[in-house]
Amino acid sequence: MNTDTGRIYTSEEMDWFNKARNDAARSMELSEYVQKYKPDLKELAEEMLLADQEKKLMEMEMPPTIEQMKRNPPKVGRNEPCPCGSGIKFKRCHWTGRYGQ
Repeated sequence: MNTDTGRIYTSEEMDWFNKARNDAARSMELSEYVQKYKPDLKELAEEMLLADQEKKLMEMEMPPTIEQMKRNPPKVGRNEPCPCGSGIKFKRCHWTGRYGQ
């Protein structure tokens, strides 16, 4: 019951009122928290940005990766014609049965 008007509120109305009051209190707490830690959060964000920039600079300074060695002569596939010129598949002509050459 509201003492000012003498009105009796339903449980749904009271739940809504309490929820609104709690939400407002949480909003105030969050606002206070942000104001209290804002300098720390700003400093942390700046440190993260600097770390990211340093990482990018280090990546730019790194030497390029070494390319894989190329075979000379190139590897012959099992089902390709034999390089000896016989015209037979390599696996039936000169392949030793091992993996690769």
